[in-house]
Amino acid sequence: MSLSRALPAGGWQVEEVWGTAAELHASSGTLVQGGPALPDHPGGTARLVRVLHASRPAVVLGAGQPDEVVDRGRAARLGLEVARRRSGGAAVLVGPGESVWVDLVIPAGDPLWDDDVGVSMACVGEAWAGGLARLGGPSPRVWRGGLSRTRWSDRVCFAGVGPGEVLAAPCPAVEDPPPAAPGPPADRPGPAGWGPKVVGVSQRRTRGGALFQTAALLRWRPLDLLDALALDPGERRRAAGELVEVAAGLGAVSPGEVVDAFLESLSCLAVPGEDCGRARLP
Repeated sequence: MSLSRALPAGGWQVEEVWGTAAELHASSGTLVQGGPALPDHPGGTARLVRVLHASRPAVVLGAGQPDEVVDRGRAARLGLEVARRRSGGAAVLVGPGESVWVDLVIPAGDPLWDDDVGVSMACVGEAWAGGLARLGGPSPRVWRGGLSRTRWSDRVCFAGVGPGEVLAAPCPAVEDPPPAAPGPPADRPGPAGWGPKVVGVSQRRTRGGALFQTAALLRWRPLDLLDALALDPGERRRAAGELVEVAAGLGAVSPGEVVDAFLESLSCLAVPGEDCGRARLP
């Protein structure tokens, strides 16, 4: 089932869609597959926001992850579907109450298009940070460094941080980080003084456009995901302990409040000259 509406500013069309994780990822993927499938919305743009609701819990693998990351027997016993997305990153848990899942489609040639993948990721992160700031509390920060890995980030998406992802507000003295230096994975993502990750962002590009797949955590219980992964009992216990503080949920806010705040920020950021108190999309 889906509903569709237009934002009052910014040239975005909004779709709200329900289905299984596999169905939702398949439908988003087709929107940038070669270009012709991109919808033509009012105003002559195919700029699209998709608010996606997974009807049941699922483990979603990143595009490059091997199937062996998941123990399918354990996943089935836990009632978890196993799906795969076409954008990068590692495994995430989706389903009712887990996160707010929003996909963005920006067609090639759109005024919001940027050839620099890192810049485009940061712009999406700024829209999320602006939205979360509207919910109250300190303004979150957008990660602009390189990929920050931990020993678990190849398996668990929220165990690492990539460009454009959003972390809770850092200590006031902490400045934007330099690019991540090469070396062994750290115990937790991000620079010292930055808070836990709250929004994950991944991207897939084709000749037709860019698909940004984003998730803002409503709650963070890493063991719920780790229980379905192919880990031995010792690894699972160690991972559960080490991942407790790498990410955090948004607390006592409803999914609808999060979506509304994000859409307001996205509209504002997309309007040239509009002062929203944050950097604007290009």
